[in-house]
Amino acid sequence: MAERIEIDAGGLRLGITTAESNLVRPVLVHTVASRRDPDFMLEVVSKQEVRLGRGFEIEQKGDCFLFGMQGVDCRLDIGKREGKLDVVPDAGALEYAMKVIISVLLLNRGGAIFHAAGIIVGGAGLVFAGPHAAGKSTVASYALEKGLTVIDDENIIIARAADGRFRLFAMPFEGRVGGADAYGLREGHSLSAIFFPRHGNGAAETVKLTGTAAANKVFENVCYLPPERGIIGLSLEVIDALIKNIPIADLCYALDERESLWDETGRFVEENLHSFA
Repeated sequence: MAERIEIDAGGLRLGITTAESNLVRPVLVHTVASRRDPDFMLEVVSKQEVRLGRGFEIEQKGDCFLFGMQGVDCRLDIGKREGKLDVVPDAGALEYAMKVIISVLLLNRGGAIFHAAGIIVGGAGLVFAGPHAAGKSTVASYALEKGLTVIDDENIIIARAADGRFRLFAMPFEGRVGGADAYGLREGHSLSAIFFPRHGNGAAETVKLTGTAAANKVFENVCYLPPERGIIGLSLEVIDALIKNIPIADLCYALDERESLWDETGRFVEENLHSFA
């Protein structure tokens, strides 16, 4: 019997109907169905056939996005606000497919998923973005030691709120660092700055990034971005809005200078955020 589940992702309310609740519920942080109509409805169906060796495929036809890979086939009709996901009964395949789906839907609403840690410092939402071993998890561990709120240390959502301002949200997946408490902040946190950390020597130091330099760094850290021209175009629109509204900087810090990290990021936000207001 089909069951309806709802999740929130960066201000997007996604309704899911499925007879595979034993597969879906352990993967997604779901909420009780509300009186508000979902922004998008997705049917999740279990499939048994798998085409081995299949790579990622995506196609856009008007308002429809179709993508598939080994064990997954999906159709998203943006205009009708509905879609269907056929997926093998595997938690890993479902989670990856859902991240791509959420990415596509967010990009159509001016948001995106980033390879980054999200930390709340004194009410300010700070993003520390970068590839593996860049220092995101190290910064997140320092934040936890200091008693700060860590939204996640791997993937976060940046999306526009109703007032047009960018906010920081947790991903709606079980087992993340921030857990249900961080996710439960459905309204998200005001985004104050984006940093690109790297290990160095001495006290923490920031170098402000603007224009192409900032855009390139931000683009490199957009996650679950299907290689399709229309989707890439939407991501560039999000990035352009971010660099015009949010201060961005490289951040160099030494492992034994963790206190200077918070001092320097706080100084950077205080000196630069007002210029974007």
